[in-house]
Formats: sequence, C-alpha cells, structure tokens
Amino acid sequence: MTGPRIPRPLRKRVVAESNNQCAYCHSPTSITGARLVIDHIIPESAGGQTVLDNLCLACHSCNEFKGAEAEARDPLTDEFAPLYHPRQQEWKDHFHLSFLQCLEQFTVSQPKPPGHAAQSNIAGQVALVQMPDGRLIPFVQK
Repeated sequence: MTGPRIPRPLRKRVVAESNNQCAYCHSPTSITGARLVIDHIIPESAGGQTVLDNLCLACHSCNEFKGAEAEARDPLTDEFAPLYHPRQQEWKDHFHLSFLQCLEQFTVSQPKPPGHAAQSNIAGQVALVQMPDGRLIPFVQK
C-alpha cells in the first residue's frame, strides 16, 4: 500500500460488512487458509481513495491475482474493460458458476454438542472451482 494506513474504524467497518468472505470469490475466512486482507477496489496507483466505497475484503489469492489492476483486456472483444467492482456490481450478474467446472464437491457439517455453540459457521455445499488461470477457489453454497 502506497498511501496512509487504513484507519481502524474504517477497517472494522469493511470487515463487518464482508460477511467474513472474499468479495471476489466469496470464499469464507474459515476455508481460505489465510486471513483476508483489505483491498482497494480501484487501486491507489489508479487514483482510488481509501474510503468505504472503494474498500473490500479479499482473500490472498484474489488480491494477488488482481494486483494493482482496475481493468483488463476482454478476451471476446479484445477491448479493455473495468474489472468486477464488488460494491457497485452484483456477483451473480458478473460471474457464472458452472458445476461442470467443479473438481470436487462435498458437504461440510459441524455437529453441535448439546449446550455448545458451533466453532465455525461453515455449513453447506463446498465446491473447488478451477478458475481460467488454473487457481482452485473454494466456493460455499449455503
């Protein structure tokens, strides 16, 4: 990060609004294998500001893959197009999850002993989805 540190109250608000999942691939914190980071959606190097509307929580893999980019070449039109903006666009309108790409699917459940809260809130179908660049992204469908 080239600009000033993100103020703690702003950082806490981004985390609170994230539902503990990556804004790009929707992987929850509990299965990413690393803590999520705060990402400038429009990079500071491209004029993005450190404000709530330009910040989101991202897993390490998505954050590294996106890097300091705000746009990329569309393979269908060969034109540059803006990258997905999680605060301005709906994920389901921008991406399509095809279970034909699913490499492995399994159910995650956590039994609750009587009188005890669950240790994690993961429950549902988890699919490992192979992205076009070869990365495997866990996707939880609750």
